Amino acid sequence: MKKLLLTTTALVSLSSFAFAADLPSKSKTPTVSLPAFTWTGFYVGGQAGWQSTHDKYTDIGTLRSNKVVGGVHAGYNYQVNSLVYGVEADLEGLRSRHNYSETYTSGEDTYNWGYAAKINLQGSLRARFGYAIDRTLIYATGGLAVARIKETYTDTGLVPGVESFTHTRFGWTLGAGVAYALTDKWSARIEYRYTDLGSHTNNVTMWAPYPENTHKFTSNAVRMGISYKF
Repeated sequence: MKKLLLTTTALVSLSSFAFAADLPSKSKTPTVSLPAFTWTGFYVGGQAGWQSTHDKYTDIGTLRSNKVVGGVHAGYNYQVNSLVYGVEADLEGLRSRHNYSETYTSGEDTYNWGYAAKINLQGSLRARFGYAIDRTLIYATGGLAVARIKETYTDTGLVPGVESFTHTRFGWTLGAGVAYALTDKWSARIEYRYTDLGSHTNNVTMWAPYPENTHKFTSNAVRMGISYKF
């Protein structure tokens, strides 16, 4: 009987050990890995910032206007490993205005002449190239820039008058920025861009025989934006 009890006890102990060995270890609990974030996809958004516009007027120097700028953007990104390629377009409104006036004399008479320029609408179509560090994207951007410019000249002199010129100017823009994905759908960014709209000449007939007035428009802008990825 004593031997039977010992044998039974040994068998129960071995069975318990074998069952415990078959149980999953806490240290070996499988973990579920979440998919890595990707910048690939279409997106839309809005942006606002501050723009400094420079108008280099050949006859008098550089005129400046510092105004708030804001608008909408849309684009597409494609990510390969850490490299992100994309294209983006934006359309913005602003109230960029600057003017200049001067008094002059002719004989015993005093006259005034003036110049004013404004930009209410601008846009761009750009390529983007960036490097992604998980949810952070550092990128460069550049491409075509366009703006609608209206310029007005006035004179109260011997040939008084007002002449206006409206141009759709094309040029280029170049900049860089940093974006961060707040969620899988929403991202925020900050961006700097320099824009050059080139030079143009207005022939102000009331100032003949010297009617040519040449201008070169450039700008520096810093924008903050938010985007939604589909």
